[in-house]
Amino acid sequence: LAESTTAARSQIECLKTAARSLSFNDQLTRLHDALQGPQGELLAQVLRQTFPTAMIDEFQDTDALQYSIFRTIYRPADLQDGDAALSLTMIGDPKQAIYSFRGADLPTYLKARHSADAIWTLTENHRSSPELVSAVNHVFEKAQAPFGEVPFEGVQTPVPAKAESLRQADGQAMPALTVWHLDSPKPLSGKHYTDAMASICATHMVTLLNQQVAQPGQMAVL
Repeated sequence: LAESTTAARSQIECLKTAARSLSFNDQLTRLHDALQGPQGELLAQVLRQTFPTAMIDEFQDTDALQYSIFRTIYRPADLQDGDAALSLTMIGDPKQAIYSFRGADLPTYLKARHSADAIWTLTENHRSSPELVSAVNHVFEKAQAPFGEVPFEGVQTPVPAKAESLRQADGQAMPALTVWHLDSPKPLSGKHYTDAMASICATHMVTLLNQQVAQPGQMAVL
């Protein structure tokens, strides 16, 4: 398998060379290698002068290679030398840094957090209803370090809130947060659990649609 992987990578490189093309990852690795090479300091200086202010959005998805590039260009010593025009701002949702299935890199986020000169946190949620925000705050504020080293910061909703709670068929507001527990006398396999919960979720969604409590565009499965 290792030999096949090496051969495949070599063939891919030959095809890209023949086509005179670079992948996004090629751009990252080549920039990283250049910054670590003999002319790396000169390249970093040119990049700093060209882009003295850097703002990186969705930083929770930054991997170790990308972070190394940023910290090589915008070194802590250079950011603290009194030049107000030179700055590196990293913008992201720390709680999303735990999502390994989408490529998030928690160690990289924590390294960036520990090296930051200042940390600002948004205190308002403009997307959810006050009831949902209150329920989520209640669940995670009662837990001890629910996200490990990533702190949970409770938020508030502006008044008036833009999001409204859904109503049941009888006019009563639906619970903002409901927890479903699949009871079983013995541990379930991942596939059995996923299949069972998917069926329960789909059935509940059909019920909401039939009762005209919600429209298809108001539903999302995460």
